[in-house]
Amino acid sequence: MLNEVTAALAAIEAEGEFATELACASGDLHVEVEGVGPLRFPISVAAARKLCAVARPAPHGRRDITYGRSLLGLPTKASFV
Repeated sequence: MLNEVTAALAAIEAEGEFATELACASGDLHVEVEGVGPLRFPISVAAARKLCAVARPAPHGRRDITYGRSLLGLPTKASFV
């Protein structure tokens, strides 16, 4: 599969941004989340609740300023010096 992906990316002639997509059966997908364990698909209600319990917002930003969202969805801003 890695050779197929490499060949597909090498065949792209346009410069700049690009995207690729690869579909596979969920049986071929192995996902393990710290604090939850291995996931099976489809995700059960119990596994979804565990995922919500350990989830945290991903920070994003630029240079020394990081933006995020509180658990209530309200914007937060942290500046690191």
